[in-house]
Amino acid sequence: MARPKNSFTEITSGRTQKPTAKPFDLEPLDKVPEAESYMKEYQRKFFIDVCTALVDAKQLRSIDVCNVEIAGFWFQIARDAMDKMQEGSYYQTTQTGYEQITPHITALERATKMLQSFADRYGLNLTSKSKVPRAKTDKNSLSSMFEPKR
Repeated sequence: MARPKNSFTEITSGRTQKPTAKPFDLEPLDKVPEAESYMKEYQRKFFIDVCTALVDAKQLRSIDVCNVEIAGFWFQIARDAMDKMQEGSYYQTTQTGYEQITPHITALERATKMLQSFADRYGLNLTSKSKVPRAKTDKNSLSSMFEPKR
């Protein structure tokens, strides 16, 4: 028996069956998703703050939520590393007397690179903000009253 030409079908017991998995919804979310219970303090705050900003800008889709969770994880690592560095020195001395930076600086550097990549993708920094389309704002909103008139 020849295989079907449609790559989205499967042969099951001699009959053709279409997959039942639903694709991700690509429409912007209209409310902030719940933070997961496993998230630590800074990861949870990051997740809620970023999701709120992206929902307000009509830029957050269900497919993006996992990326915000991952970025929150890196934010938590950065905060933990900064807390550890404030407790001690930025340098450590090995058993042979060699002085080197602590592993916390390396973790902070890695987390910062990951967060910058996330910010570039979602228009959360100055250089990428102009590339992301903005949602129209209500002219009568409270925040628009404080914006300079052009």
